[in-house]
Amino acid sequence: MLISVICPVYNTEKVLGKCIRSVLMQDFKNIELILVNDGSTDRSLKICQKYANKDQRILIIDKPNEGRILARKDGVLLAQGEYVFFIDSDDYIEKDAIDKLVNIARNYDLDMVVGNYDRVFDNWGLVTKKKELYEKTYIEKAYQLIKNEDLIELMLRLDLSMGMGVECLMTGRIYRRSCIKAALNIDENHLFPPTKDVTNEDVSFNLAITPFIQSCMIINDVLYHYRWGGDTARFFPYISKGGYIFDFKYKMCQKYSRLDLLPNVYCHYKKLLCIEVQRMIQFSIGTMEEIHAFVEVELSDRKIAQWAIKHVPTTIALETRNVIDNAVKSELVQKKHYRQKKLIKVYMWFVNNICSINI
Repeated sequence: MLISVICPVYNTEKVLGKCIRSVLMQDFKNIELILVNDGSTDRSLKICQKYANKDQRILIIDKPNEGRILARKDGVLLAQGEYVFFIDSDDYIEKDAIDKLVNIARNYDLDMVVGNYDRVFDNWGLVTKKKELYEKTYIEKAYQLIKNEDLIELMLRLDLSMGMGVECLMTGRIYRRSCIKAALNIDENHLFPPTKDVTNEDVSFNLAITPFIQSCMIINDVLYHYRWGGDTARFFPYISKGGYIFDFKYKMCQKYSRLDLLPNVYCHYKKLLCIEVQRMIQFSIGTMEEIHAFVEVELSDRKIAQWAIKHVPTTIALETRNVIDNAVKSELVQKKHYRQKKLIKVYMWFVNNICSINI
């Protein structure tokens, strides 16, 4: 059985080598590693070529920058494996990751096997690991055969803070390639949104492929290490660049006659909209007039918001406007204490990491 590992690469020269080595050193050897250089301007392409010269399992696609979504798509079109495994070029995997996923897939003839993961935080050059808090689904559903209708519900019910649903990353799991090809023929624009200026593409991919996944299984093992940090950790455009995913969920609820799940979709949307509004104010992303205009457009154009206004007693419009009002009131207090909090963080890091060293 051949496994196609697809890795979009863009300007990650400092960590790319670790990612590539983690794939090449897998216990499971029958792999092809497709490195898709997405117009990198640093040494990333040279690093890819260096490893390709040493290992014939590596294939390189060198293309102009179009974003990692279309880079993944190009990798899929070249792939020959029975299963596909996605990895991002700043992440890395456990030595037995693919072996564990493949063994489960073989034993139960599955279309998808989902592994667990943790986050790797880079602060002041230090790396620490923090396991994700999505344990409820992993514990309750682990090693159980999940059929198509149950998977559709788990995807639509997704609200990880409440421990419901299946985590929707593309990475850290294997997909049967024939399922990706089937979805590509039917719903290409949701499987691989044709623009790099969007977020939530992982969720869109998993929703688009779910109708073609007849069976899957979740395993508890942490196999994938996701490097987290940077500007997106401070402000992430959940809705302004990723709200399309809730229109897709609304459409799927209608298609599969699961209108009972619309309240879950609404609660998730409301939460992310409120978080984005809070952070827009906190990090001065636009004027207050622009933020109000953004909310008004969302409430008038988003299908799930319109559904909520008609069916939910406390409407999203009222709740979101309350968020804006509260954020504005606390803005001055936040600014006053921001520098003080930053100094405290630096001091605590110094105490924990310098003062603890034995001289």
